[in-house]
Amino acid sequence: APDDDDDGNAAGKGATVSDEQAKAIETAIKFKDIPAERFCAKYKIAQIADLPALSFDRAMDAIKRHSA
Repeated sequence: APDDDDDGNAAGKGATVSDEQAKAIETAIKFKDIPAERFCAKYKIAQIADLPALSFDRAMDAIKRHSA
């Protein structure tokens, strides 16, 4: 069905980060010693891969600004 099209063009709502973006976040939070659970709780997601794509840049900026 056309409504089920999920070819990576973010048809509809709820597009999440790409695998590459999720890996970038994982690497960044490990480098900053931020627990994945805390990151997910902040963004109200079950796992990093669930982060909305539109939140990626903001999340990366927040990680970069984080100090232990």
